[in-house]
Amino acid sequence: MIMQFLIVGFGAFIGACLRHGVNLIIKHYFELEKLFYSTFIVNMLGSFFIGLMFSYLSNISGDRLELRLLIITGLLGSFTTFSTFSLENYQFLIDGEYLKFILYSVISLLIGLIMVYLGIKIYEQF
Repeated sequence: MIMQFLIVGFGAFIGACLRHGVNLIIKHYFELEKLFYSTFIVNMLGSFFIGLMFSYLSNISGDRLELRLLIITGLLGSFTTFSTFSLENYQFLIDGEYLKFILYSVISLLIGLIMVYLGIKIYEQF
């Protein structure tokens, strides 16, 4: 069990460093100052790679728990949680669970925005 946490943590370290690197590259080479450009690019890259790795790991033989923990949960999970959100929504769609897809997408966006707003407002009170 401890080893699984270490594997996820190592992957998360790499993912966070990659995310920061992408942010620096975009800011330096493309002179885009707004953070949302970097976030958008990271989220789209993460979504692509989580789809690629999910397919790859699902189609190779044997138990690949450690590899999934390292790459999907750790690396891509810390690179962007949007990729995980996208994968979960994709799974709802291919399973034909359209109501879950719609509810999960809309509720996540709305509650996420509300939580950001509440965090800002609570901070402003202090």
